Amino acid sequence: MQTSRTLFKIVTLALAVALITACSKEATKTRLLAEADNYFKAGDYDKAKVSYLNVVQLDPQNALAFERIGEMWLDDWAPIRAGAFLAKANELDPNNVQNRVRLAHSYAATGRLDDARKEALKVLELSPENSDALVILSEGARSKEDIEATEEQLRKFPKKTDVSFHLASANLLFDTGDIAGAGNALRQALAVDPKSSQAHMGM
Repeated sequence: MQTSRTLFKIVTLALAVALITACSKEATKTRLLAEADNYFKAGDYDKAKVSYLNVVQLDPQNALAFERIGEMWLDDWAPIRAGAFLAKANELDPNNVQNRVRLAHSYAATGRLDDARKEALKVLELSPENSDALVILSEGARSKEDIEATEEQLRKFPKKTDVSFHLASANLLFDTGDIAGAGNALRQALAVDPKSSQAHMGM
């Protein structure tokens, strides 16, 4: 009888300790996330990265923390570092369209054009009106198959008057050797958005 009571007390104590530890861990994670978000919104990326990394240590399944770290590294022109975090965020939250766009940008910036195109295609599958994905897709088109696949996406793209549609068209026309057609597409892009840096660079 005494043994049973002792065992019950031990089990109860163990459960209480586990509950307190879990609550403490959750409270710490909540505090670190709020702290990281504040640093992020203020543009203090160095402190934000540290705080988000602390969140990841407590919660390795936190997609937002991985996404934010990747986004900051991408903004800091470090696409290789960004790619690892964005890929993990993508694994944890595959329907996050904006994260997939950033991941595609990081792949393109490091020369992984096939991976960039795969991500861009997935984005267009999830969000057919995503103009960033359309441009990324056209920039990575090199083979005949890639060009044909991108032409299909252009035909399906719903916003035919969008500046990105003309930029993507210009990329494809340039890749196929139609310099005059590419120039015309760039002029159409500038007509839509005279301040488009991509169109001016293309010209």
